[in-house]
Order: sequence, then C-alpha cells, then structure tokens
Amino acid sequence: METVGREAEKLLSPLAGAIASRVNSLGLRRFEESNAENARTLRKTLASRLPIASRRRRPNRKIFTKLSSLKSRVDTEQAYRILAELDEHPVASSEILTAGWLYRLSSFEGELMKTFPEEAGQKADLGVYAKYVEKTDGLLLKSLEVADVHAEVLRRLTAA
Repeated sequence: METVGREAEKLLSPLAGAIASRVNSLGLRRFEESNAENARTLRKTLASRLPIASRRRRPNRKIFTKLSSLKSRVDTEQAYRILAELDEHPVASSEILTAGWLYRLSSFEGELMKTFPEEAGQKADLGVYAKYVEKTDGLLLKSLEVADVHAEVLRRLTAA
C-alpha cells in the first residue's frame, strides 16, 4: 500500500499547482454551516416527494402575517411591498444534493424493512428498493433542473 501511495504522490505532485489553479478559477463557493442548515430544511421538501427549486428569503410566517394585515382599503404601494417579500432565489446544487443524502439517510431503514420483510417465508424484494432509489434520484434530478431554470430566468430578468 505504501508503494501505491508513493507512486501516486510522484505522479500527482507535479500536477498539484495546475489542479489547484484550475479549481480556484471555477469560482466555487465554500459549503458552510448555513448551507448544511438549509439542506436540513430542504430534506423535508423531499420527504414530501416534492422537488426543491427555490427558497424564500424570508420565513413564510412573517410574510403571511404581513399579508393578513392587509385590509380591503390598503395602499397599493404597501401591498406591492409585502408581495415583493414572496421573492425566491434558486437553491444551490450543493444544498440539493446534501438534502438528498439527508433524506436518504433518514428514510433508509424504512425502505430496507420494506425490501427485507421480517415475516417468516417472505422473500426480499429488491424491486422495492430499486423503485425508492429511482424515485429519489428522479426527484433530485428534477430539483437540479428546476433550480437551474429558475436561476436562468432570474438572470435574464435582471439583465433586461
């Protein structure tokens, strides 16, 4: 194993500078605790079998409280100001994927129990687990696609 490590180091060491330069040029953002917290919240959306596309900048309860405060004779400008708080921004791909892993971890045991029933005489049904993986992967792919479309629409709106 040490020999493989030495050979890998010998092969990759000269490339380290070029690799680091290329990675730095990608403009990647650091994944921080706030991203992890967002992913924990987004896991609930996946558990509801809904794709993740965007997140409101302000909590729903604050927005709904303000919307409830609107009366029939309200200043139009005030109404638009409150409605503007419904703005959403696309979710980062890293948060979508992290939410997917958190969802899988939280639902894994239940899916295994369906796949490998404890009752005597019942055979394992790997098709159950395959459907679970397919549905979850499809949901994550749809989430990534919708978030990208949302980001592109916002980019075009702000460029106009």
